[in-house]
Amino acid sequence: MIKKIFVYSLLIVFLLQLNPPVYSQSSSPTIRWYDWSEEAFKKAKSENKPILLNLTTTWCHWCHVMDQEAYEDEEVIWLANQMFVPIRVDADQRVDVNERYNMGGWPSTVFLTPQGNVLVGSTFLTAEEMRLSLPNIIDLYQKKGEEFDKTKNNENILFGKALQQQIESSENEDFAPSFIDKIMASLLISTDDLHGGMGERDKSPIPEVTEFLFLLSEVSSDEKVKRVLRQFLEGQNKLFDSVAGGFFRYTDKRDWTEPQYEKLLSTNAFLLRDLIWGKTQLDREEDILLIDRTLDYLKKNLWDKPLGGFFGSQNSDLTIRTSGLNQKEQSVRIPGKVYYSYSEAERAELGVPLVDRHVFTDSCSQIVSSLLEGARKNSDAELGKIALRAVDFLQKTLFAKGLGMKHGFPATDKPLFSLKDQVWYLKALLDAYEYSQNKKYWNDFITLLPIVERQLGTPEGVFYDFSEEETAFGNLKRREVPLVENCLMARIYLKVFRMKGKEVYRNKSKAILNFFAPRYQQYSFFSAAYGSALIDWFYPMMKMKIVGKPNSEQLRKLTNEAFKLPGNRIDFEVLELEDARKELEPLGIQLLEKSNPQIVICVGEKCLTPESSPEKLLVQFELAQNMVRAEVLT
Repeated sequence: MIKKIFVYSLLIVFLLQLNPPVYSQSSSPTIRWYDWSEEAFKKAKSENKPILLNLTTTWCHWCHVMDQEAYEDEEVIWLANQMFVPIRVDADQRVDVNERYNMGGWPSTVFLTPQGNVLVGSTFLTAEEMRLSLPNIIDLYQKKGEEFDKTKNNENILFGKALQQQIESSENEDFAPSFIDKIMASLLISTDDLHGGMGERDKSPIPEVTEFLFLLSEVSSDEKVKRVLRQFLEGQNKLFDSVAGGFFRYTDKRDWTEPQYEKLLSTNAFLLRDLIWGKTQLDREEDILLIDRTLDYLKKNLWDKPLGGFFGSQNSDLTIRTSGLNQKEQSVRIPGKVYYSYSEAERAELGVPLVDRHVFTDSCSQIVSSLLEGARKNSDAELGKIALRAVDFLQKTLFAKGLGMKHGFPATDKPLFSLKDQVWYLKALLDAYEYSQNKKYWNDFITLLPIVERQLGTPEGVFYDFSEEETAFGNLKRREVPLVENCLMARIYLKVFRMKGKEVYRNKSKAILNFFAPRYQQYSFFSAAYGSALIDWFYPMMKMKIVGKPNSEQLRKLTNEAFKLPGNRIDFEVLELEDARKELEPLGIQLLEKSNPQIVICVGEKCLTPESSPEKLLVQFELAQNMVRAEVLT
């Protein structure tokens, strides 16, 4: 096989000599790309040229193909430089541009007016398609550019007015427990009973769906929920790289085979969470090896051990440098489909695909929450330390006083503040506080929360996706109210309400749920995020009050036993004996007189008798689960 790799590489090098790519010759022309900037838009307006927007990523296979083929074609280069203002955007770093202009995948090839309105767009285009398209785009712009701008500008104004009307008129809308059943019914319609997952074409993990199914399986005895969940887990597990570990992003095939070979931190964070929950909640012992190997992959490839953060992605393809027959250094790209067919030894001979060494707040926060879940369920203190270091890294490097969490590290010249970054970091802070009981995480949380409310919130209680910019161009002038992140914020408010008992947080959660009540069904599979928030609202959360001497070995052991219980809908709180007495004795709960640590499990205002035996804790937990299923709140 090593010989096969050598022959394959040599063949590429030979072909490069026959027809050297433009990028390998420093004297060859290239597209003069601009950043998404005031300079680029001013140039487009002053020269009356349309904009060619290339949305790309470091990890995307087809982005690399388009770079090598279409964007190295001499005719395309000439047309792009002479007739357009070409703008190139890294979609991971400029998530706002990606959110407003993505055409359904990467690369996205979008043609804009100088005002930033879309003329037409596509995803991957071949060199021939680009040669044919570019003159037609020029013709379209010259004939109908002004008309496009007038129409799109009016649409943006109407969109903003309509959204504001929706926000202002939503306060009297009602949501009900029946919505949970409706969401499950809609998912069942789209479920692939043969291969698992949603739909019957390409397949990808949908973490909002699996989380909803996990939560619903805890409060419902309907076996269909667990059946659909198991099918989904078995399908997405096929995305696992059996050689190096970690999960690929998605697949074009219904049966989850032949994946796209990039590995994203966010994908691995959510699938690690699903593996951990599946092992504990569904007794999927077969997932233990996948959990260990996913953790090994993350620590080996995406963990920045010196600083503590986690990098965002690993490339699908391997690029190697080699000297050709003319002794000039050339780049040889081995597609992921080829590279990932090799054995471990063969891959080691070639090297590993590039890791993008940017840390992004949203995905790094997501892996923090998953690692803390693993630390709890497996009593893995070292994993907990890694997760807490990542939280500390984010706070130190990306928190901007009075503004919130910046998107990425290293930060760009113009920091970006998105709702997605804020809510996932808020969740990570709550998870870190609950796991460690270190009040610094709670203090960071209560510092950030009002900033997010001020920067991104509306008077009516829902949240925009990005902070407002006076100098924004094109579609970035428009702000939207995203379902998934708002539902996560609603759940965060509910958790704080359960922790502190302040009704104001429950009311804030209610305002978000009210807003989406008449429109959650518009969001297809992602309505599952709304379903998860409704479960948190209508079904009481189990609360584990762990009573004992702080930092004692006995308390630590009992806490670890509580963490390992198979439920996910549990709030944990550590109390000293006297504080616990003040809280529980008015409810009729008499704590054990012994100095040994003990646990009191509560569901709503009802609490079970204290228990100090780890062996009997599971029995109490099962009693509490039945209490949860029997009680639906209003």
